[in-house]
Amino acid sequence: MESSSDDELGYNSDDKFEDDNRTHVGDGREQKKEQVRKFLVFKLVAKAEHIYFEKDMMFTTPKQFKEAITDYAIHGGLEIRFVKNDQQRVRVVCQEGHEFVVYLTKVPRERSYQLRTLTLEHTCSRSYKNPRCTSSYIGKKLMKKGLVQTFINKWSQYEHRIRYRHLYNNFKKNHLGVLIRELFWRAAKATYKEEFDRVMDELKGIDADAHSWLDAHSTTKWAKHMFSEDALTDTIVNNMCGSFNSRILKFRSKPIISMLECIRLYLMTRFQENREKNVRYTRDWVWGHV
Repeated sequence: MESSSDDELGYNSDDKFEDDNRTHVGDGREQKKEQVRKFLVFKLVAKAEHIYFEKDMMFTTPKQFKEAITDYAIHGGLEIRFVKNDQQRVRVVCQEGHEFVVYLTKVPRERSYQLRTLTLEHTCSRSYKNPRCTSSYIGKKLMKKGLVQTFINKWSQYEHRIRYRHLYNNFKKNHLGVLIRELFWRAAKATYKEEFDRVMDELKGIDADAHSWLDAHSTTKWAKHMFSEDALTDTIVNNMCGSFNSRILKFRSKPIISMLECIRLYLMTRFQENREKNVRYTRDWVWGHV
């Protein structure tokens, strides 16, 4: 069997035979209008799960094919390797002894490439340590999509917050002034929406452009009142990782076991101090209202 079924690859068979996505290939000496063959041209897709290959599919460059087959392999957990890889041909196989093989070659007298061999069947188990999934590969994917959009797509269940200093550094490029800075931080620290709206209205009366710039970020989590009730911290400047790293700097030069023990003691001490503060605050509040 030379190709996988359409259902396995998530391909819409109704769109498969559209002429707009096909090109004509053939020997000029033998071509006749009624004999011209039409081949599907590879199209980029947003998600690797929608990548589709078929025998005789056309590609513009070997690079386009290699990027597509790499995405396909990483998504499917396949450990592929390139046994032929030059400007004329690319041959891809799976682990030794398995049937998976894909062969791309240049079309004579054309600046295009064609899949001449396509066997996508494989019996190997899914690989969770894929050698094709390198740090450079991940970096390119994140740069292409952007970190914010990547987290939205992959981990939409988690709340994404904008760091205040990063937002303010962009804000102050066109909106300078001590009063504007003060209003920005008052808005950021507002714990309920009514207070936030009052500060924003005050900012609008002073600098309408500054208000519009901040209002455009209203759909992101940048002001304290926008945080979910799960947020059990009043830290709004540094993210938690930055705060934690600054605390453990003095431990990082120690041997690994000693370092971990120092970090453990620091955390346990901090937990106990916060617990005692909470008990004292609760007791004082109760006695103050009796």
